[in-house]
Amino acid sequence: MKKVIFHENSLEILQYEFQSSTVRDKPLVSVAQINEVNLNTNPISIVINHNEVIFIEDKYNKDFLEFVKRNNLKVENRFDIWAAINEDFLEAEFTSQHQERTFQSLQENGLSKESVIEIREKVQDLMKGWLSITWSFNYLGQYDLLLNKKQSFLLLFPRDFYWWTMDIALSNYPNKTINPYEANKTEN
Repeated sequence: MKKVIFHENSLEILQYEFQSSTVRDKPLVSVAQINEVNLNTNPISIVINHNEVIFIEDKYNKDFLEFVKRNNLKVENRFDIWAAINEDFLEAEFTSQHQERTFQSLQENGLSKESVIEIREKVQDLMKGWLSITWSFNYLGQYDLLLNKKQSFLLLFPRDFYWWTMDIALSNYPNKTINPYEANKTEN
């Protein structure tokens, strides 16, 4: 069964990997909901509703890129915040100059050095413990983090963690809106 179906002016995301996503309840995503396509993430991602990053599996890249072109979607190669945060967990040695450039890039994209250190501490056990399941040895992004969290919690995937990662991923996104989880918390 296909997990992504491309219609003329929408795409349908079936069996999405992450239960806390809005596409689990509303799998049909219209072109109007897609704010940007980001080719810098792995897998490729879209931002929908100005508040959620949705990942498109690599096996759909050809069809997805045709869909993007056909619908003239905005392609942004926005800096991948989670890849920069998670590079600390790669099995690679980085020079102190490289690490400072990473902190500088993160700061230019909305995160202070102190907040990056706090975030890394929060996800450290998760990322180091699950590095073995990632497909790439030179990239760890938001998708890897979410997948690792899903694997570690099995069916108990905390909704607040999902939306916390979205807020961080979109720190450099100019039109970010409040996420549905926060909106629901304030309504209760």
